Amino acid sequence: GEIVAKFPPADSKTKLITSAEASIILLTCHSAIITQYYMDSIQSIEAVIGDFLKKAIGLNLTEHNFLELVQLHEKNIFKRIYRPKPFCRAIRRPKRFPDGSIIIAAEIDEKIASVGRSGWSK
Repeated sequence: GEIVAKFPPADSKTKLITSAEASIILLTCHSAIITQYYMDSIQSIEAVIGDFLKKAIGLNLTEHNFLELVQLHEKNIFKRIYRPKPFCRAIRRPKRFPDGSIIIAAEIDEKIASVGRSGWSK
C-alpha cells in the first residue's frame, strides 16, 4: 500500500522509478536480509553441534576425521557381509560380458562406500 502511494503507478513513463520497481527493490532487500538470518542460524547450529561433538569425543572433527570415525564404528555396527563397500558396479547387457563399470570417487583412488543388495557386492 505505501509503495503505491509514494511512487508513481507502473504505467507512468515520466518518472525514473515507479511503484513496480520500488516493490522489486524492497522484495530484493528483504530476501537478502532473510538469507543472511538463515545463514547465521545454520552457522550457529553447526557451532553448537561442533562444540557438542568436541566435548563428547574429545577432538575437533574435520571432514577427514569424521570419515575415519564412521569407518571405525562401521566395524562395530555392521556384520562383515553387510559393511559398506567401495561403489563399483559392472555395466551389463543380457547374455553379454560387462561393457564397463561405474565408480563413484571422492578423490583420486578414494571410492565412496555404499550399501547394496548382497548380490551386487560379490
